[in-house]
Amino acid sequence: MLNNFYLDSHKLQEALLEAKQCPICQIIEDALSWHMESFLSEHVNDVKIRALWREAEGLCPGHTRLLEGNGPPLPRAILYHDLISSLIPTPPKGRWQKKKRSQNNCPICAQVVQIEDGYLGLLAEGLGKGSFLELLENSHAFCLHHWRAFLALSKPGTAQDFFQEKQLAKTEKTLGDLSEFIRKHDWRYQDETLTPSEAESPKSGAVFLAGSIWLGRQG
Repeated sequence: MLNNFYLDSHKLQEALLEAKQCPICQIIEDALSWHMESFLSEHVNDVKIRALWREAEGLCPGHTRLLEGNGPPLPRAILYHDLISSLIPTPPKGRWQKKKRSQNNCPICAQVVQIEDGYLGLLAEGLGKGSFLELLENSHAFCLHHWRAFLALSKPGTAQDFFQEKQLAKTEKTLGDLSEFIRKHDWRYQDETLTPSEAESPKSGAVFLAGSIWLGRQG
């Protein structure tokens, strides 16, 4: 669990109340965009942090692309020079043996997992105590990834049942909008006007399936 209950609870309440996407995705975006900006502006020359990034062999493709969109180019150039210099591969010596490809150790992906576990755990704990109920009922739907993660993390019972009920209702709305989008593209119904939510439903469906690009799983 994350350390400061008041701050974390406030952030969760804010995301449930205001986010225009999956609330957990919103929390991750806010935290990581600040983290990347802070790293590039203040810590790119920190020897210990750079050593950790070299050990991890840099970021995953998704987070590298997001890093490229942050701040001025000089801090990124310093980081890329350091990483490329340390990661140049060489042919193996001695008897040849097929090796497994290295696993993704992206430091930002590791932070994503910590944030997900902390806030989903906080939500499950709060729902079990009767907190966040109204906020969750009126919040944006959780993406598929964080829906599954909540069910895997939470215990069977009232909290999980309440979460599942609200998610199913919100997903039915998305499916209904997609159905209407498809139907109204049939020539027989082409005179019917799409509602704003129906017009946005293909994009909404993609976001539901993939979650935020900040999750790093798109790379």
